[in-house]
Amino acid sequence: ANMHGAEVQGNAVIFQLLEQLKQLNLKGDITLVPYANPIGCNQKSGEFTLGRFDPITGTNWNRMYHYNSDLVTQFAKDHSQYDDAALKDNFKQALLDEIDTKLNGP
Repeated sequence: ANMHGAEVQGNAVIFQLLEQLKQLNLKGDITLVPYANPIGCNQKSGEFTLGRFDPITGTNWNRMYHYNSDLVTQFAKDHSQYDDAALKDNFKQALLDEIDTKLNGP
């Protein structure tokens, strides 16, 4: 819960889930994280929680996804002869490689 800072609905869901779990005989473990983003939850301006947006730029921190349209275009050109299963596996690997490059880059 609170992964997205100002989006606190997850706490209500955890409460409801805890109530339901009291009635069940579980055969495993469940980990609940009620405060997954304490920094985002504590970003306040007056009475308002800002943890979802950068207060200076207005950027939504939860929507800063990496997307490289060139990767998609080049992949489509290079893999047009593959079947669906191979396409899926190869595209997944291409995305993972792209993320690794970003994480290990400057």
